[in-house]
Amino acid sequence: MNVFVLHSGQPELVSFLGALRVPSGTAVPRQDGRVRLRILSFRQFDRWSERHDGQWLQQAEAVRLASNAQRRTRHLRMHGLRSVSRQPAGAGEAALLRRYVIPVFQLDALGVYTTGPAQGALRAEPRSMRHAQHRYNRLRMLATDAKPAAVRRAERAAVRAVYALGLDYAVVTVCSSADGQPVIEALDPSPMAASEPFGPLYAEAIHRMAETFDAYTSNTGEIMLGLDPEFVLRRPGPGGKIVFASRYFPRRGRVGCDSVRIGDKLVYPLAELRPSPAAEPQELFRNLYAAMRLAASRIDDASLEWLAGGMPARGLPLGGHIHVSGVPLDADLLRAMDNYMALPLVLLEDSTTGRRRPRYGALGDFRRQFHGGFEYRTLPSWIVSPAVAMGVIALAKVVCEHYRELTERPLANPEMQAHYYAGNKEALLPAAAKLWESLERTAAYQRYAKALRPLKKAVLSMQAWNEQQDVRSAWKIHP
Repeated sequence: MNVFVLHSGQPELVSFLGALRVPSGTAVPRQDGRVRLRILSFRQFDRWSERHDGQWLQQAEAVRLASNAQRRTRHLRMHGLRSVSRQPAGAGEAALLRRYVIPVFQLDALGVYTTGPAQGALRAEPRSMRHAQHRYNRLRMLATDAKPAAVRRAERAAVRAVYALGLDYAVVTVCSSADGQPVIEALDPSPMAASEPFGPLYAEAIHRMAETFDAYTSNTGEIMLGLDPEFVLRRPGPGGKIVFASRYFPRRGRVGCDSVRIGDKLVYPLAELRPSPAAEPQELFRNLYAAMRLAASRIDDASLEWLAGGMPARGLPLGGHIHVSGVPLDADLLRAMDNYMALPLVLLEDSTTGRRRPRYGALGDFRRQFHGGFEYRTLPSWIVSPAVAMGVIALAKVVCEHYRELTERPLANPEMQAHYYAGNKEALLPAAAKLWESLERTAAYQRYAKALRPLKKAVLSMQAWNEQQDVRSAWKIHP
């Protein structure tokens, strides 16, 4: 078992420690060099990580950020999350109708509790553990089946908030506003997050994490990758209009269309490529090219331009989603993908790419899939050229295969996150160079160096792609 829970013997943790089946204690055990412990700290503002080897969860800096209501609110808004600190309802915010209390561990909501309507002034942050405990009295857990849309949105917002703040666990209070959107009202990253009534839930979540971690260290299976990058069709010439992809493609299939909401109407302007998945990047690249050829065969107007990137047409954000299976999803893998993939790609962006952020392209944007894998949704549509596409596919393989070794985390710094959302290339360039050095030390990088070297050159020289250029010429896609 490679997980150890560090705590200070707080009485609030009695129910949590009673349900825990992994090693725990008030001091980190001596390590024999064969195992690198995942240490989950329930000692608030713990600085032992500076003197002990291991992979530390619930970092002290993240706890400090989350514990300051005003800083937290500003930070969450930067990530595209609606949040309030201590204003009364209606003071510059939509009226808040219902309050949900959601314990979160890593990337999972462990349950949803309700306290009834969120009427009157918002509650202040808890002044002490005793006051915090009082906040959680008389909670009622909602049924897990047939959750209303507002509850599902609240769960996603709670998980996103914990991840955006750099935390590994917290109890998040989310309110549903009059327009049905979730608003983060409060967040408790203290040891009280493991107290009643949440202690057993957190203990079970840690057991699952330990089992997954142990399974990963002994896993020899192949990592499979899939894709669904998007593009739009535009008539040529100045002021050329977008032609909806639904005119040529069905909603499902190897080449399909995807939707956006305009007002209260759902339309399907986006073309989406869904090549067959593969374990090897070169094979997946060939499948992608075959899907592009298939798309060309179904469009009877050869004059239509194919545009990729982030937002080549205002109001139509594009994504270059990557599907992963064969490796367990946890916050560490997601942060590795953000740092080693999303950050470097900012250096290739056109001036219009960043318009999709933060509503789209937010750090840590993922979706679990029915087959047990997940979809990483942060990246823009990188099919701007074969060289960039092949590099991104190979990069995904390297990161997913070696993410335990790829420990650089420049995006843990809130200032670097702000540079990411602003698309500040000059500020991100030194971090990208250091990240690439780390990538080059992995075994998989050497296998895919032919595909990765051109991408490295483009990233470090900040060769911006052109979102207004028809990608067919680069791909040699003929009518």
